Amino acid sequence: MQNRSANSSPFLGNALLYTIGSMITPAIGLILLPVYTSYLTPGEYGTITTIQALAGILQLVMLLSLHGAITRLYYEFLEKPNEQKTYLGSIFLFVLLFSSALSIFLFVLKPIIGSLLFKNIPVDPFYFYFIILSFFTSLSSIFHSVIRVKERPWSMIGGYMLKGILILSISLVVIIKLEMGASGALLANVMAEGIVLLVYFFICKRDMILSLSKPYIWMSLTFSIPLLPHTLSNWFIVASDRIILEKFIPLDQLGYYSLAAQMATVLRLLYMSINSAYVPRYNLLQKQGKTTENMNTYFFAIILVTGFLAIVSSGFLLQLLASESYYPAQKFLPFLFIGEMIQGVNFIIAAKLLYSKKTGSVSASSFIAGAINLVINLSLIPVIGVWGAVVSTIAAESIRFGFNFMWLKRMKRLHL
Repeated sequence: MQNRSANSSPFLGNALLYTIGSMITPAIGLILLPVYTSYLTPGEYGTITTIQALAGILQLVMLLSLHGAITRLYYEFLEKPNEQKTYLGSIFLFVLLFSSALSIFLFVLKPIIGSLLFKNIPVDPFYFYFIILSFFTSLSSIFHSVIRVKERPWSMIGGYMLKGILILSISLVVIIKLEMGASGALLANVMAEGIVLLVYFFICKRDMILSLSKPYIWMSLTFSIPLLPHTLSNWFIVASDRIILEKFIPLDQLGYYSLAAQMATVLRLLYMSINSAYVPRYNLLQKQGKTTENMNTYFFAIILVTGFLAIVSSGFLLQLLASESYYPAQKFLPFLFIGEMIQGVNFIIAAKLLYSKKTGSVSASSFIAGAINLVINLSLIPVIGVWGAVVSTIAAESIRFGFNFMWLKRMKRLHL
């Protein structure tokens, strides 16, 4: 029993610190909600979240899921510090070069791609924000993975605090004083991401030897590329609805749904931050042949309690944070919270599959769920609007959970 408690203690401590750190930025977003809802129209708010959704998918393409490879393959070099540094440096440099080349390519094709992406949103300056945000966040994700495998949560907290302070201070100036609207809000995000990226580089440079080791890059791509459908499917489930909604409903309606989705994202970020501590600790304990039962129980209990509290307090939270013109968003909140809870439980199952290198199974589950999500969105949104997006979110998360649970049961039977 003492051994189990000792194994769980570092996880709980790191999970708490990662949670505190990663919740700083969404907390700043919640603090800014009264500013957004007072100084921005629902249409402008919908524009902001649509650009952020697009940046989310481009970031994933730039990363090629290599941030996930780090949290698994880093442990192949235990007791080999120089190889660890060479491995981390190779992955960072590869992502830097690849994301830079892709950004240049997209800027060259701006006249074509911009008109395809946006119907009601102006291409300028929002296409620029879309690409630069993606570039900065993709590189930051690599540094996040480095910090996690090094189990230095205080570095993560410092980065999140700096980012939150920058977003808050710059946003207040550009939105209230300069009256730059949605463009100003996104400019604040770009500036904050760029500054924090430099800070992360100086924090992590001691952990990396910058090189392009082909064996390490190939090993990581072999692990990560099968995960790309999984990560892209996550985007389809979480954010593609806003891209589709922009084509079929007024921007004001998109703004209501975007606000509800943004509030639900706080729950998702909570689970993701706990997962940030859970996965490295789970992988290490499995490698050492130790038990992970307590961690699984704690994670599941947190999901149930926080999800229930979010659902019962959704109306109060909306009235506390948003102006009256945004109150129509309340009817979507409980359903979106349920979808986030299902996704949170899926983290626990996915960690078991990924440790066993069942990346194909995880990707298959997410790909199927993402495809179904896209089909439901395209089928229902033109007919019932926002409710089509709500239905597709819950359906996709449930399907992904069901498939991953099935893969896990099958894997256990094969190992009996």
